[in-house]
Amino acid sequence: FIIYSKLAMPFKRYQIGPVFRDEPISSTRFRQFTQCDADIIGDASPQADAECIALALSIIKELKIEAEVQINNRKLISSIIESVQMENNECVMRELDKLEKIGEDSVKLNLRKYATANQIITLFKILEKDLNFFKENNFDGAAEVQELISKCKQYGVKPRFNQYLMRGLSYYTGNIFEVTSTEQKGSIAGGGRYDKTVGKYLNKEIP
Repeated sequence: FIIYSKLAMPFKRYQIGPVFRDEPISSTRFRQFTQCDADIIGDASPQADAECIALALSIIKELKIEAEVQINNRKLISSIIESVQMENNECVMRELDKLEKIGEDSVKLNLRKYATANQIITLFKILEKDLNFFKENNFDGAAEVQELISKCKQYGVKPRFNQYLMRGLSYYTGNIFEVTSTEQKGSIAGGGRYDKTVGKYLNKEIP
């Protein structure tokens, strides 16, 4: 079902139903699954991001699941990669996304297809920095993450900044988040801002 809480922009959409994944599948990534989905359309502010995160966490708490929220920003990831003059931005992100699965050494080896050894070493040194470093050095997207953390406090949510978090590399444009169980490994929910997708059908940007 779909509920439109507003007809004018911005409006909110809530939907539960079957989804078919148009991406590679595996033993834990099914082609068809049931998804509870929420979107806020027409609101470019981090307040909308915070509301979606708070909604997801509220539902998960109702299910008596202990979880934490991790956040990052696609602009920030790109800015970090560009700061060491690496090319093939999206390919580098895809390799970094494999860190938990194959380990740092294997990721560094894979990155040799796109960068020199010095660039890779520098990249990982920068990735070790905290959010204050990125904000003080004017990395694009860092201020958006800081504002999102501030907005989440209004809902009693304390997200954890994770500079290694990668999601939706082909469509997310700004803040991204993932909700993970604190009891066992695995993502329970996730999402992010995709400001370039909806509007392409109307030749204008719709956040």
